[in-house]
This record gives sequence, C-alpha cells and structure tokens, in this order.
Amino acid sequence: MAVVHYVALSAYTVDDAAISYAYASALAEGLPAGVVTAGEPIAEGYSNLSWTLLLAVAARIGIPPETAAAILGGVLCAAGAVLATVLIARLVRHRHLAYVAVLAGCSVTWVLWSASGLENALFGVLLLGATTALTSVIGHHRATAIAGAGILLALVALSRPEGFVYLLAGAFVVLAAAGAPLRRRAGSAAGVGLTAAAILVPYLLWHRAHFGVLMPNPVYAKGASSVTDSIVEGVLDPSSPGWTYVTGFLTDHHWWLLLPAAILAASRCRSSAWPTLVMTMTTLALPVLEPDWMPGYRFASNTAILLVVLAAVGVDVARSSDVFRGRSAIALTTLLVVAGVANLGISGDIASSGLPGAVTVEVVEGWSGRMADHATELGLADPLVMVPDIGAALDRTDLRVLDSAGLADVQIAHSWADIEARRRYAFEERRPELFHTHASWSPSWGVASPADVERAGYSTLSWDQQNLDGDFVRRDTFIAAGLDLAAPLVVAATPVIGDEVFVDAYWSEPPGPASQQVVLMAGDMIVAAATTPLGYGVADLAGWSAGETLRQHTRLRIPPGAPDGAYRVVVSAGRRETVVPLPVGVPVRLDPSTSSALAAFPDALVTRVLDPPTRDAAAVRASLDSGPCAAVLVASEDIALARGRNRPSPEDRSLASTAAARDAGDPQGFDCLRAASVLDPERSDLLLELVHRRALGP
Repeated sequence: MAVVHYVALSAYTVDDAAISYAYASALAEGLPAGVVTAGEPIAEGYSNLSWTLLLAVAARIGIPPETAAAILGGVLCAAGAVLATVLIARLVRHRHLAYVAVLAGCSVTWVLWSASGLENALFGVLLLGATTALTSVIGHHRATAIAGAGILLALVALSRPEGFVYLLAGAFVVLAAAGAPLRRRAGSAAGVGLTAAAILVPYLLWHRAHFGVLMPNPVYAKGASSVTDSIVEGVLDPSSPGWTYVTGFLTDHHWWLLLPAAILAASRCRSSAWPTLVMTMTTLALPVLEPDWMPGYRFASNTAILLVVLAAVGVDVARSSDVFRGRSAIALTTLLVVAGVANLGISGDIASSGLPGAVTVEVVEGWSGRMADHATELGLADPLVMVPDIGAALDRTDLRVLDSAGLADVQIAHSWADIEARRRYAFEERRPELFHTHASWSPSWGVASPADVERAGYSTLSWDQQNLDGDFVRRDTFIAAGLDLAAPLVVAATPVIGDEVFVDAYWSEPPGPASQQVVLMAGDMIVAAATTPLGYGVADLAGWSAGETLRQHTRLRIPPGAPDGAYRVVVSAGRRETVVPLPVGVPVRLDPSTSSALAAFPDALVTRVLDPPTRDAAAVRASLDSGPCAAVLVASEDIALARGRNRPSPEDRSLASTAAARDAGDPQGFDCLRAASVLDPERSDLLLELVHRRALGP
C-alpha cells in the first residue's frame, strides 16, 4: 500500500528539497560543507545533515541527488510501514492486529512528505527504530538495546534540529518506565545518553569550529521566539497557531478517527507501549510550540505513523478487555478503515489537482527562471540574484544566489530581527544585480511598493501590487557614470553560433523623444528587429543625468534561411544613428560578455568585421613570427594569465589586438588576430573575430 501510494504522489517535490540537492552535489564535487558555489561565503543552508550526506554519497557514485531522493524516499516510506508492523506485533497480544499498520501506507501525511524530497521518511524510520529499541530497553535493559537506542536517537538528532528533543524524550522514557529499580533505570538512561553523546559531541565541536555556531543556519533564520514565550502562547492559548496546526491535521486528514483507539491505549497503557506513547506525545507537542508554514502538515508526518501504532494497541486492549471487547473492538476497527479510505481520497485529489499553496520546485523554478531570463535580456554576466526561495535557483540554474530568507546566509539569519541591518547588508554590501520578492517576504524586507526598493538604487522590472510580487534590477548595472566615450552612441555587434546577434549600445547623451530602433538590414530592407526598448522599459530617460552612460543590451534573431552576404546592424534614436557592417552565414563563437570590454577603450566608436582569414598555415606561421603579431601574442598571453587561464582565449586575443591596433595604429594587429584564431586548435571553426578601433568616418 505504501509503495502504490508513494508512486501516486511522487511528482510532489518541495523547493526546500532542492536546497539539499544543491549542497549534496557540491559536497560530492569536493567543495567544503556549507558551500554551493565556489568563492561564496560558507552558510549551512540545510538542516537535515544525515539526509544531505546520503544524497552526497549517491551523487559521488553518479546518482543525481533528485533521483537518489526519489528512490530513498520510496524505500524508507515502505520501511516505515514495515517497522510499524514490527512494533505493533511486539506491543499487542493478538498478533493479527499487525494488519492495522496498513494505515501507515494509507496516511497522506506520511506518504506525501516521504515523496517530497525532504528527510521526513528517514527521520520517521529512525524515530520508529529508536522507539522499538527503547521498548527493548525498558523490557530487558540489555547493553545492546541501550547502545542501539542511543545510536538511533543520535541519528534522529542529526536528521533535524528538533531531533535533540527526542533524545531527551528517550532518556525520560527509560528513566520513568515502570518495572525496574530506579538505579537500573537511571543507569540505562545514562547509557542511552552517553552512547548518543559519543556521536553528537564530536559533531557539535566540529560544527562550532567550521560554522561558528552549534545549530544549522536555518534555525537562526526562522527567528523563533524564546522557549518561554512559545510555551505560554502555544500551549496555554487554544487558538494559537500551534493548536490550530495540530487540530487541522487531525480533522483535515481524518486522523481524529484514530483518537478513540489511541486514547484507550493511553488510558490502559501497558509498560511496553510507554515509549510509543511518549514519542507520539512529543511529535504532537513540537508543532504546538513551533508549527510549520508548509501545507500538508509536514511536522505531523511522524505523528501519523506513531498514532497508527497506538491505535492498534487500543484495538488490542478492547479485544482483550472484558469490558471493551466485542462490539467496541469492531467499532474501533471500523473507524480505522474509514480513516484509511478517507486518506486515499485526499491523495487522489492531490495527485490530480496538486496541493494548494505548496512551494514546489516547479513553482520556484518559474521565479528563478524569470530571473535568469532577466539576466540574459539585460546582458548581465554572472549576476548575484537575491530571492526568498532558493532551492530551484541553486539546483537548476547557474545563478549566484543571495537568500533573502536567510536559510543560506549567515548575516541575514542572525540579523532577522533588525530589518534596517538586513537592508544595509543586502543592498549596500552585497548589492545583488537582480532582486525578486513576493507575498509575505516583501513586508519582511520593508517592501510595500516599488519605491521602497528604488530608494536603494534599483529599477522596477515588474510589480504586482496585489501579491506584492516584484522583480528589480540594480540601476548601475546598465547606467554608469564617468565612462568617457568618444561619441554619444557607441555600438558593438557580436554574431554568435546559431541565428542570433548580440548588440550592445552605449549612450552617453539622451537620444531625444524619438523611439529607439535596433534592426538588422540587407540593403534597404529590414530583416530583423529587436524588441527590447532603450532603458529596458525601466530607466526613466527623462531623468537622465549629465555624465551618465546607459548600456543597452539586446538581441537580433537572424531569420531562418537568410543567405550569406552583407548585412548591417542599425541602431538609431532621435538624430543619433550608428551602422555596423555584419556578414551573415559565417559561424562565429564569442563570449557575449566581450562587448563589455568596450568601456576600457574610450576611443572605440564602431565595430569592424574582418574578412575571413587565410587558411594557408605556412603564411599564418610566418606572420606569427614577426613584429606586431608576436607582440600581440605576448599581450594576449599576459591577459590570459591575469584572468587565471593557462592559454589565451579568443577573447584575450581580441583585447590584445584591439590594444595593438589602437595604440600602434598598425593594421597588422588585425592580421595577427586572424592568424592566431586560425591556429587555435580548440576553435577550428572560428573564421573571424570582432575588434574595436577608432573610426574616422561612418
């Protein structure tokens, strides 16, 4: 039942799971713990160490973390049902009541969160194993059972931060159990604690040395209130979010139908069922103190499976009692069957319609994909992007991510109570090029309207006031001050392999009221036009200050089947117009970021496209051995070394040839560039390069 149910819900993966995937992949690649992108600050963005380590091992042997999570989740989901069966068989007198464990496979909470990509199934299996071991401890107080319980409880603590509470609950179970002298119980409880400490103390010492704190970063990022305040508000107030969460789970998932049997088990509690009762109560108490925001009652997944065990014990009590047996046992069993069928119905709805309000990988991939599209449209190379949901961004894009929720950022996590400190850190110190916010995250960053972000030096790309959903770009990524260009309009056009042309235009004066036009022309005919407006539609051209230079990045798509020949890119607005010759049909491979080098050459005006270079290897080598060519090669090697490369790239040669052509006025610099390109064994298809030079006329 658990396996079939799991398959039905296997498409549901929450975004937080992708955080573990990203960290696991980074660990498998040899990066330090807490680092996803080389060079970024260390921050432990996950709180499920044991699960992340399992995924890292899988990634190391070639199994992608998401695939490993799906396989492990299914196996552990079924293992949880099996362990529930084993535990029930140990606790009941009528062994056939082990069939009640089928309810574990029916529980939508247990199966849904086993399939989510998170650690819930691992945590639940370890908790069931620890409960079973504690049952053996209070029965016989054997050393092997004591050691097993300590090890399993330590692993529970390494799977979630609240796992430490279950360690304390386990020690309490042994100490408060009936049937043995106090000294023996105290010795067994100490044995469980010392065994767990032998694992946890070295881990905590390493964690403190490596991360600077004892607990995972998400614990600090969530900014929970003090324990005392939580108890007063959460336990004593029946209308608190915690009680609402627990009662919502019992009613929405119909698990209240198990309560009569579970209460009967508690009221007639046999000593062997004592660990199960305490652990069940602990799973109920924790969400009362700190409920979860995700739909689907994630924090109740372990409650669901432990309540199944208690319910089986309750049915057994009813069958064994002179007072309750007969019709009472049948009635309790009927309630359990109804609960199981109702849960399967809920799962059917989720499988067909989804889980409303769930922040899945697919949902976040939409936001992060939108930011990646902005980076492409704006011509931003390797931008830092600030977003509140980071799983898909870390795992499925190449973006550098700043976590505005603080899970993967130490500074934000530890300054959550001080919004001004967070804003200074984000917008003045880290200064992300792109920023996305939505829903409740917007007011937590003091964003009630676009003006609240624009004051920090950003321009609005989009804004939905109803949902407080907005995308923003740092203004100085495309509006710079102090660039001394030789003309009011400078253009670089870069053809790329395929059917696109990258165009970068630098405007140092407002173009006037006329609309901007970027087109690809053949003769007098326009064959392609760019749709990106000047200023990307976000820069206020009316407020263009003197001395500012606006960079405009856009793309022209060459129509399919366009014949080889002489084309030109025309950029115009108002009275300004620049024409760039461009051959179509000749393959070129260039990094589009090379156009940003234009700012380093104040006298650049237009882009010149060279004729295809010669293929005569002897002539090429002779050219390389003489004068300007040799000087340019040396310069290109220097540029490569400065950029950390072992050999010059075409971009390095382009920059070196540009400098030679500009400074020496020597056209042989262009010949040298062509010769070096032909000899590049990694770019044998490279037929021409674009270089910038002073132009004396149109």
